[in-house]
Order: sequence, then structure tokens, then C-alpha cells
Amino acid sequence: MINLKSEGKEQLRRHRVRWLILLLLVPVVGLVEERLRGQSGLKSWKQEMTVGGEVFDAAQLWPPVSAKSVEFSEQLKQATQQLAGRLGAYSGGISAIILDASGQISCGSKAPGPVRSVNHQMVAMDPTYTWQDLDKLLQQSQPALERLRELMKDPPTGINYDILKRQQEDSMPNFVAYRIAAQALHASAINHLHKGNLQDATRDLEAILAFGKAGDQDPTLVSLMIRSAILGLSIDVCWDALQAEGWTEPQMVTLQQHCLNVTNVLTQLPRTLEAERIARTYELHWFRSHTDAEWVARYRDRYAGRGWKLPDTDHLWRQGLFDPVWRLPWAGEKEELEYLQAMQRELTVLREVPHTLSYVRLNEEITASRQGHHTANAAWRFYTRLPLADDFNDFIRDGQPRDASYPYPDYSRAWLLVIKNLTLHEMVVTAIAIKRYELKNGTAPADLAALVPEFLPAVPPDLMDGQPLRYRLEPGHGYTLYSVGEDGQDDGGSMVPSSDNSDYQPPWYGKDLVWPHVATGAKTAPIANYMQRPTLK
Repeated sequence: MINLKSEGKEQLRRHRVRWLILLLLVPVVGLVEERLRGQSGLKSWKQEMTVGGEVFDAAQLWPPVSAKSVEFSEQLKQATQQLAGRLGAYSGGISAIILDASGQISCGSKAPGPVRSVNHQMVAMDPTYTWQDLDKLLQQSQPALERLRELMKDPPTGINYDILKRQQEDSMPNFVAYRIAAQALHASAINHLHKGNLQDATRDLEAILAFGKAGDQDPTLVSLMIRSAILGLSIDVCWDALQAEGWTEPQMVTLQQHCLNVTNVLTQLPRTLEAERIARTYELHWFRSHTDAEWVARYRDRYAGRGWKLPDTDHLWRQGLFDPVWRLPWAGEKEELEYLQAMQRELTVLREVPHTLSYVRLNEEITASRQGHHTANAAWRFYTRLPLADDFNDFIRDGQPRDASYPYPDYSRAWLLVIKNLTLHEMVVTAIAIKRYELKNGTAPADLAALVPEFLPAVPPDLMDGQPLRYRLEPGHGYTLYSVGEDGQDDGGSMVPSSDNSDYQPPWYGKDLVWPHVATGAKTAPIANYMQRPTLK
């Protein structure tokens, strides 16, 4: 009897153990199944996209290292290191388009002294900063400047770094020398305009414009933005140059040809997003294959390098519970798929831009795509926003608001800045053609169609809305040339600031993007009139 009771208790114990094991196995099996489903879904989707031509491998998107590009970058760096040290106080800051306190537009090269723009506000330099001082520094830098001009006659389009090595080392290519070189040439060009030397100013402009070709094959966002910013420097100088007297037709043709040779980077926007997609995927893989402490250490230097405080990520529940579960059964495959599918929708929209030629259309479609984004079921399983990485990207946005409902990096502002500068560049080419027409006919054309084909290959587009640039003749033989700007609304060529911001707004920040004209009979204002804030030291 006792044996029967003992055997019954043992059977009950074994029965309970089996049930306990089954209860423990159920979630394990579920997690394993979840992992397998995530891996299978990601693999199938990538295979389907790869067949359609998508690239997910950095080695396929980035070209191999170019020996010519390596040599070019080193020579560029050496040349910039030979520039006069104090030249940096001028280069990159001098403004060619000046709107003074009275609302008059004038040329920076004709101001009593160099004037610079800081955060869109005109600031008079220290009184010791004069044209004579700038010219002296440029004379001291002539060997380096001449070397820069020679280098930019044939800039290589390749890249000077190994992308796989860069990923492993967590480093990005350095474009500091590109920026310094372009800014020095910009200062040199404005100084030549100040002295009335159109020929040498054109040489500097040719060198600045050539930066659009340097590293043209580099798909990174930073490369695109550097080249776009340098294009902005050329726009600034070209405007000032076109206000000068003494241009000949051959000189104008040469200048226009340099401008027409600028690479159309609209076709590079999708490639840039492809590169960002690969970079983020690499970060996601790195994140899930390393410990939380290693991830924090990876970003500590990035934040410190910019003087930012590292956000608090020391959460016990994340390090002790969520991370281990996320890395093993979920491991980010499903999360990666969600991200890739969202980027695919944006890529589809970007690939239409070279055909629509419209920022407004791009912005509307990207906005619609993001509004249609649905958070995955049981979203609590996902990080979605990578710790530290996305916070870092938000800091880089310089305070620009981010749509909290859309979890992934937002590149809209980058696309806007690039397309805006390309639009302004179209206006430069058009203004050169108009000036050529005036030299030949003594008056401005009745419309832009009159410039084709003698002075322009086609009527130039307004890349903000895909329509032709707006143009009309004004009484007294003047004209108004403008783009509808970011909002796509035609305000008749209004230069009124597009926001309620009371700070100084340069001409390119009005409701429309208007080609500025120096007021007839206007005198250059005293340099004190440009003061909107304390003098720079």
C-alpha cells in the first residue's frame, strides 16, 4: 500500500516536471520560430529586391579605391596646409550678395570692407580686416592657390578610401581639405572682383565649379552635401561677377560653359539613400552582434568629438532583459526588414526626381509615404530607433524638427538643400545667357524661349516645381527671374522672408527664390550698416 502511494507521488512529480518542461519549451519554440520566420522573411525579400537590381552590399555600391583619387586628396591637403594661416578669417565667410539695413542689395566685392554672413545675418568684420589685408594674405598664398587651380583642372571622380575598412574602423572620409580649398578660392575670386579682374575671378570660379566632379562616384551623404555647399559658393561669386561691367562675349561663353559642365546630381540622390541604407544596416548588424557596453563605447567618441553629452542609456531592464531577448530570438531581422521596406518606398520616390524635376512633388510623395507607414505588430519587440545612433543623427540636424511618428532617419532637408542649390545654379546659367543676349541685342529678351538655342540649349527648369523658371520684363528694360521656392507657390517673385523670423534673411530665403538686382543708382552703404550683431573678433 505504501509502495503504491510512493509510486503515485513519483508519477505525479514526473508528470508535473514534464508539464513544466513543456511550459518552458513553448515560449522557447515560439521564439525560435519567430527567429526563423524573421530570417526567412528578410532573406526572401532581399533576394527578390536583388533580382530587381537593388544593392545591399557596400562593396558593390562603392567603387574600389582609386590611386589617382588618393594622390589628389593628399596633394589637395598639402596645398591647403600652405595657405596663409589668417586667410581662414576671411575664406568661407565673405558674402558677395549684401542686403544692407536699408534694404538695398549691393555687391560684396564693392563694399568698403569684406562683409560676411553668420547664420544668415550680415556682420561687419573687425576694422583691421580690410581688402588690403585680404589681398596681402592671398598674395602670400599664391603658390598654394595656383596649385589648387591646377589640381581642379582635372579632378578625379573616384574615391580615396576603402569603404569596408572604414566601416570596420567606424570612421568616415575627411572632406576638410575640400572645404578649405573651395573657401580659399571663393575669397580669392571675390578679391579679384573687388580689383575688377574678371579674368582671374573666372579662373577661380572654374576651379570652384570643378569640385562638383571631385569624388563624383562617392555615394555618401556627406560627399553629396559638401559638393552641394561648394556649388553654393560658386553661385555667390557668379552673382557678384555678373554685376560687373566689361564682360566680353567670349568671356561670357567661357563662364557659361564652366557652369553647364556641373554634374547633375539629381540622379545621385537615390544612390545616396542606397548608401545610407547600407550604412544603417551595417550599424544594425554591429549593434546586435556586440554588447551594450561596446555599443556605448563606439558612440562615446562621436559625441565627445562634437562636444555633446552622451545620452543616458544605462537602463537595467534594457541591458539585463530586453537586449538578451532581442539579440537571440528576435535579433533584429524583422526590424531590419521593416526598415528596408520603408526605405524602399522612399527610394522609389527619389528615382522619379530626375524625371519630374520637382522638389514639391518629391516632398509630397515622401510625406505621403511616411504618413502611410504603419508600426509593426507587437512593436514593443523592436528598438526601431537605434540607441545613440539616431540621437546622434538628430543632433546633426541642428535643431530641425523631426516627425516623431516616423521612426527612421529623415533626409528631407538634405534633398531640399541640394535641389535648392541646383535651382539657384539654373538661375545662374540663365542670368549668364540673358547677359549674353543683352550684349548682342542691347536689351533683355522678351521671354526665356528667346534664349534657345543660341544662348541656352533649352528653357531652364525650376527644380522646385518642375515648371520653367519664371521670368518677366520690367519697365526700364530690367527683368525679374525667379523660382517658386520650397512651397511651390508662385508669389510673383516676392523676396519677403518666408517666415516670421525677424532676423536678416538673404535673397535666397524669400517666399520665392529671386535673382537679386542691384538697385539703379544705389550707393554702397557704409560698412556699419551691415552690422546686425557684435563685430566678429
